[in-house]
Amino acid sequence: MALILYKKNDSRLETVMSCIFGLGVIVASLFVIIGIILSHHSHTGLDLLKERSDFIHKSNFFRLVNALIGGRNLPKGPLLFVTLGMVSLVLTPLLAVAASFVYFALTKNLKFAFITLVVMAILITSLAVH
Repeated sequence: MALILYKKNDSRLETVMSCIFGLGVIVASLFVIIGIILSHHSHTGLDLLKERSDFIHKSNFFRLVNALIGGRNLPKGPLLFVTLGMVSLVLTPLLAVAASFVYFALTKNLKFAFITLVVMAILITSLAVH
């Protein structure tokens, strides 16, 4: 299923980028909406963070993703879905930059592949230190 209408003059990179961003926003929105609905039905209202353990302390984004994948120290209830939504929203541009790098490397456009690699390094560094 295509999220956009394909035009003959669009490049493959534009189509892939459009699909990545579209799917990323849809997935993130669905997770957040599920979290909000679950929160509403659990009679907590929109007050998702109640305990000190609900907050992320002295951690970076990749530790959070590692904990989510490993199933350790997961947020409970609706907060888990909201967290998954935010993580997928943050990973969307990183995935788009990675796809751009692959495209430029396959087309042997080394100048843009290098620039994309630098942008990816900046994104990864900013996620690692925050």
